[in-house]
Amino acid sequence: MTTLRRQRAALVAPTAQEQAALNAVTEKLIRISDETIDFVLDSIDPPAPGSPFAVATKADLRDAYDYAGHLIYATHDHLRTILAIIKLGSLPSYAMYTLLRPAAEAAVRAKHLLVPTISETERLARGLNERLDNLNEQRRAGADARDIAKRIDHLAKRATANGIAVKRSRAKPGRKRVIIGFGDRCRAISTCSRFTSALVRWLSDSYQRTSIPNRGCSCLAARQEPRRRRLSRQSRLRST
Repeated sequence: MTTLRRQRAALVAPTAQEQAALNAVTEKLIRISDETIDFVLDSIDPPAPGSPFAVATKADLRDAYDYAGHLIYATHDHLRTILAIIKLGSLPSYAMYTLLRPAAEAAVRAKHLLVPTISETERLARGLNERLDNLNEQRRAGADARDIAKRIDHLAKRATANGIAVKRSRAKPGRKRVIIGFGDRCRAISTCSRFTSALVRWLSDSYQRTSIPNRGCSCLAARQEPRRRRLSRQSRLRST
């Protein structure tokens, strides 16, 4: 630990190029934080007469729209937190990417639910799949399994009543088949998770490779990289 402490890099002020890029991002985040969310909420409450959302609301089939609303708010909430950190003046090296990933994932999932070219039946199926994934996560977290099973059965009944296929797991000896999705199940959650994880890693790597020439700059992460390699080399030498 002493060695690690001696090798720890110190935060320094950003370069003019980095500050200009940060100012542009900050301006965009301010517009999103102050204006966009109000525009979204005003657009859906109440829904425009005759719109797909209004029809779904009247028929009590607005699952996808409600879920998308929560996801849009989650995206806004994380971006607002990023903006609050930027305004403090001292930027963390890695924590921004921890905030960026759920913001990006929620935005991608919201778009998946609100694609204008799909049918309302498909949209409902996607909304039911989101609810199913949420219930499965609750079960893994220790929620009452019997209560979760009842709620999943309720989703299945709603799907069947609206002409949506209920997909179950493959039959296996000694195991009960369980519901795994509705309609033409696209693994939206896992696909979005993999996509956004890759996106955030790419953004991080691209920033360090392109915005910071030769990694010899004011970025803490970039300055730490050669030291990490040196420490890793020292550890391997000690182990031999």
